[in-house]
Amino acid sequence: MKKYARKTIHLIRGWAKNGNVNVVHYLYILEAELAVLNGKNKKAKEGFNAAIATSSRNGFLQDRALSHELASAYFRSQGDDYWGKYHMERSRACYQEWGCGGKVEQLFISESGTTEVEVTDDKADEVTILSDDKRSAGTSALIASRDLLLEGYRTELDNGDVESVSFQISLRCYHSWSAYHPLVDLQAELEASISALVQLNQRSHERSLQAYLLVVRRLRNVTSKDETSLGFKELLKAVEPTSNVFHTVNMMQFELFVLFQDWEGALPCLTEAEAPDTRNRYLAMHASARGMFLEALVYLKTSSHASSWLARRKKKMKAIKTWRKLHGLVEQGNDDVRHYMHILMAECYVLEKNVSAAENNFKAAISIAELHGFLHDKALAHELACAWYKALGNDDWANFHFESSQKLYTEWGATSKVETEHIYYN
Repeated sequence: MKKYARKTIHLIRGWAKNGNVNVVHYLYILEAELAVLNGKNKKAKEGFNAAIATSSRNGFLQDRALSHELASAYFRSQGDDYWGKYHMERSRACYQEWGCGGKVEQLFISESGTTEVEVTDDKADEVTILSDDKRSAGTSALIASRDLLLEGYRTELDNGDVESVSFQISLRCYHSWSAYHPLVDLQAELEASISALVQLNQRSHERSLQAYLLVVRRLRNVTSKDETSLGFKELLKAVEPTSNVFHTVNMMQFELFVLFQDWEGALPCLTEAEAPDTRNRYLAMHASARGMFLEALVYLKTSSHASSWLARRKKKMKAIKTWRKLHGLVEQGNDDVRHYMHILMAECYVLEKNVSAAENNFKAAISIAELHGFLHDKALAHELACAWYKALGNDDWANFHFESSQKLYTEWGATSKVETEHIYYN
C-alpha cells in the first residue's frame, strides 16, 4: 500500500511543479501521513501545518477541516492532548462553517468514544450521543414555514374561514417563538395578531397568544399597567382547566421558569397541569416535543437536590422515560429535536460525573442548535455548560460559556434574562 501511495505522491508532485496550485495541499497531506508512517515526527508536523495553511489560502475549507482532523489524530497518537484537542476544535469549526452538521456530530461521537445504545432504567449513564443519517440540510423547517403560514392566513382570510385564519396566525406566532425570531419583532407581531383575533372574536386563540406575549415582555423586561406578577394567574382563571388554552398558558409559564432556571418553581407546572395531557394536546407539533424536553430537563435538574435516593431515582427515571420519546422522534427523522437530546444527555452525564461525555454532549448541543437555527437553545446550552464548569471549578470554560450565552440572549433581545444571568453568575 505504501508503494502505491508513493506513486500517487510522485504524480501529484509533478502536477504541483507544473503550476497546478489546486493540488498542493493534497501533496502536503499525503507527505505528512507518509512521515507519520515512517516515524518522522518533525516532517509530519511540518506537512500538516503546510496543508492547513495552503488549503486555507486557496479556499479549500473542507480540505482544511480534513487536515486539522488528521493532525488531531496524529498528535493524540503521540500523547499530545493539547494540540490534539486544538486541531479537533478547528476541524469541527471548519466543518460547521462548511455546513456539514453530520460530520460535526460524527466527530463528537468519535471523540467521546461512544456509540448509540439503548437506555435502560437501571443504567442512566448509558444515555449517549445519537448517530443518525436523517439530518436537515440547513436550518429548521420551523423557520421556513413562517412565510407559508402567512400565505395560508391571507388565503383563508379571502375565503372567509375565520377559524382557519385564527389557527394560521397562532401557529405562525408559535413558530416565530420557537425559531429564534428577535423578541422585539415577535412582540410587535403578537400584539398585532392579538388585535386581529379580538376583531375576529376568537377568544381562545387570543388568550393563547396572550401567554406568549407575557413571556416575551418578561424576557424583554417590558410590562404593562394591567399586568400583575407574570399575569399567568389571571389567564388561567379565565379559561377552563380542561381546555387547550389552559394547557398553552401553563406550558408558557413552564417555559419561563426554565428560561430563568427556577427548576423548583417549574415542578408545579408539571404536577398540577398533568404534563402528559399537555403533550397529547400538541401531538405531532413541535410544541409537544419541546414540552417533553423541558419536562425531562426539569426532572434532571431537580433530581440532584432531591431529599432521598428514592426521590432522585424517580425523577431520573421520569426524565429517561421522556428521553425515549424524544429519541423516537429523532429516529423518525425529526432534526428539530436533536439538540434537545444532546442537552439532556449532557445533563445525565453531569449527574453521573462523566466529565468527557458531558463536555462532548454540550458541544454537540451547541453546534447542532446553531446549525438548525435554534440560537436561543444554543444560549441555553451555553448557560447550562457554564453552570457545570463553574461547579467543577473550571473558570476559563465557565467564563467562555457565560459570555457566549450572554451574547446570544442579548441578540435575541432577552434583556431581563441577560441581567438575571449576570447577577447569578457574579
